[in-house]
Amino acid sequence: MEEAICANYGIPFRGISTGKFRRYFSFQNFFDVLKIPFGFFQALNILWRFSPDIVWSKGGYVSFPVVFAAWMLRCKIVIHESDSIPGMTTTISSHFADKICVAWEETQKYFSPKKTVLTGIPLRKVILEADPQKGRDILGLHEKIPVLLIVGGSTGAQKLNELIIQALPKLLSRCFVVHFFGKGKAPSKQTLDELFQTKNLDTFKKRYHVAEYLDEPYAHILALSDLVVSRAGANALFEFVALKKPNILLPLGLSASRGDQIENAKIMARKGCSIIFDENSVTSDILAQTILDLLRDTRKLASFRAALEQSSFLYDPLIIAKILLRNF
Repeated sequence: MEEAICANYGIPFRGISTGKFRRYFSFQNFFDVLKIPFGFFQALNILWRFSPDIVWSKGGYVSFPVVFAAWMLRCKIVIHESDSIPGMTTTISSHFADKICVAWEETQKYFSPKKTVLTGIPLRKVILEADPQKGRDILGLHEKIPVLLIVGGSTGAQKLNELIIQALPKLLSRCFVVHFFGKGKAPSKQTLDELFQTKNLDTFKKRYHVAEYLDEPYAHILALSDLVVSRAGANALFEFVALKKPNILLPLGLSASRGDQIENAKIMARKGCSIIFDENSVTSDILAQTILDLLRDTRKLASFRAALEQSSFLYDPLIIAKILLRNF
């Protein structure tokens, strides 16, 4: 994914092969630990040839060999943690970093106060300049009807997608649904046709827009939406905050993550910005009823927007740019 994005913006890309840190038992750990030294030497070779002044790391298992190689070459290192609780790679990398940027106030306690700076998450320009009318044009939407946006994340969210599919009979009778399934997860046209026939939804076919993921169009559709149902990845949450979008969150659970999305969602809920559901216990009926009740309750939606407006989150990319330039 990163290689394709870099190519789109004309940014040179170099990849390395390395092992993944896992907090749970897996036989793959025994093989992956052998890949880490290989990734380190690949990174060392790339950095030695490129000779950077600063290395910027966003975390993820692929970044540690690069950070360690940069430290060996005495490059300046700036790392960034998007989630409210740091990942294992970021925690290890922090010992080699000159500066540690964090997105949430609550994350500062995990790192050295001398090196840590609260920066928020830099958002794409297209998000901050998103136009609801462009979103309406993209969807060809002419009805005066609430717009519900479902975001499964770039890799998809199977349980969330299933709940929404089950809830469609109720949802489509009251709102226009835009459903981003995630890369490679969108159902075929034939599957959708069968779904509408099975659930007697032919009348509402035009109210259901499906996509795997869209880049710039997503921003305009987000700006148009009245309510968002989503995972609780940090980048997505900061986009909701920036555009003041009331949201319902179904964070990725502990069985599939370290719990970072759960903590992100809890912070949002404490600030009055979100409603949280456990995807393993919520039913499609409860989720659908909550969505419809919220869309009808203009005062409640207004209170969510007010909380989002007053939120102390940051999304100014210039803060991070200044840190990078200061360390140059």
